[in-house]
This record gives sequence, C-alpha cells and structure tokens, in this order.
Amino acid sequence: MKSGNNDSELLILRNEIENLRSEIDGLVERTRELELRNRELQEQLHSLSQNKLDLEKLQNQKDELFAQIIHDIKNPAAIIHNLVELLRSYDNQAIDQQEIIRDIELTSQRILKLSQEFSRIVALEANRIPIEVMEAPLNEIVRDVVRLNQLNAERKSIKIITELNEDIPDAEFDPQKISEVVENLVSNAIKFTKAGGLVKVKTYAKDAFVCCEVIDTGIGLTEEDIKKAFVKGAKLSAKPTAGESSTGLGLWIVKKLIDVHKGKVWVKSILGKGSTFGFYLPLRQSSTMN
Repeated sequence: MKSGNNDSELLILRNEIENLRSEIDGLVERTRELELRNRELQEQLHSLSQNKLDLEKLQNQKDELFAQIIHDIKNPAAIIHNLVELLRSYDNQAIDQQEIIRDIELTSQRILKLSQEFSRIVALEANRIPIEVMEAPLNEIVRDVVRLNQLNAERKSIKIITELNEDIPDAEFDPQKISEVVENLVSNAIKFTKAGGLVKVKTYAKDAFVCCEVIDTGIGLTEEDIKKAFVKGAKLSAKPTAGESSTGLGLWIVKKLIDVHKGKVWVKSILGKGSTFGFYLPLRQSSTMN
C-alpha cells in the first residue's frame, strides 16, 4: 500500500517537473523573443536618431541657403532705391538719365536672378550652394560694384577708388556669386568708415590665383572681432558709423561663397585705423563643380 502511494506521489512529482520544464522552455523562448525585439527596437532607435541628425543637418543647410539668398536680395534692392531717388532729384541731361536707368536695369536683373535662384532652391530642397562657373574678368565685377556703391559713398563724403591690375587673367568663377562677395565687402567698408574717409578696392594676381582687397580707413576691429568676423550671426563690437543696418550675415556669406569656389578669405585690421578684407580665387575650378 505504501508502495502505491510512493508511485502516485512520484508520478505527480514527475508531472510537476515536466510542467515546470515546459514553463521554463516557454520562458526561454519568450526571452529570446524579447531579446530579438529589443535588438530591433535598438536598431530602430539608432535609425531614428540618425534620421534626426540628418534632418537637422539638412535643415541647417537650408537655413544657410535661405539666409544667403535673402541677404543677397537686400543689397541690390537698396541700390535700386538709391538710384530711383537720385533719378527723381536729378536736374540732369538725357545721357545722365540713361546711365542711371542702365544701372537700375542691371540691378533689377540681379534681383530677378536671385529670386529665381531662391525659388529653385526651395523647389529642389538643395543641400549645397549651387554655382555656375564660367571664365570671367574680376576687374569688370569690381568696376560694376564700385559704380553702384558710388552714391552711398558720396552721401557719407567717402572717397572710393580702385587700383586694378589690368594684366590679371580671367578666372573661372560664378560672376553672380563673386559680385555678391565684392558687394558685401565694399558696402561694409562704406558702412564702417566715417565721413571723409577712404575706401580702396584693388586687384592683382598671385601664383595661380586672382586676388581682391577692399581697404578702408574705418573704425577697425578688435582682436576678438577678427577671430569671429566670418562666423554666422556673430555680433561684432564695431557698429556702422551712420546707423546703417547690419545683420551679422554678410561676412559669413562671403566666406561661404569663397569656400565653395575653393578660395580663401581673410581680414587684417587695426582698431581705430581701418581694415582690409581680401579673398583669393583659383584661376581654374574643378570640372566637376556646378
């Protein structure tokens, strides 16, 4: 009788052990599933994190492009305003009117092209600054920019002159973009120079580069300002001498445009005595650049 009880208890114990083994096997299987799901979740989180970084990078690139185009449109729009004012107040001859109208037409074409470029960038969600490279004369760009800024200089009794090396060769660059570079540097020189000062724009060749310098007798920069002169949105201690507006984007845009041309931009300045901003452009660009 006792043996029967033992057999019965043994059978029950075996059944419990078997059930326990089944539960353990089930737990092992679920653990494996959890590990697999955990790996999948980790991969998804990593992917989402990478996508977020990619989206943030793309957004920053788009912001830079939009800031560039908006800033570029602002300068020629101001020039048109000044030329129209001059045309209205001028007691001039027909030949003078034709010259002013020609400048208005050229500047209007710049605004139209910039607006079209802005629309194209928005439509394509471009992730870099597009440039259209062609062989062009740097001196011609400088002459046009100086002429269009002559009125602003005269209003502040600032003398603006050129010192152009007529022997420098044509170089490969985007004329529209380099015109914006020279425009930014010249307009800045006028902004930060007091009445009666001087702004000089010079060009020359150096090795396999063409070079441009904009030299002023303005208020100059501190050592700290020089370090952050080309940083996006940097607020410099120097202020325009006649209350002109300054966004902090101009010099940053200059550097971006020169960088995309594989050139170099630089500044030298002495506080209270003036500044020299310059850039180098290679004579030849890569054939893959567009």
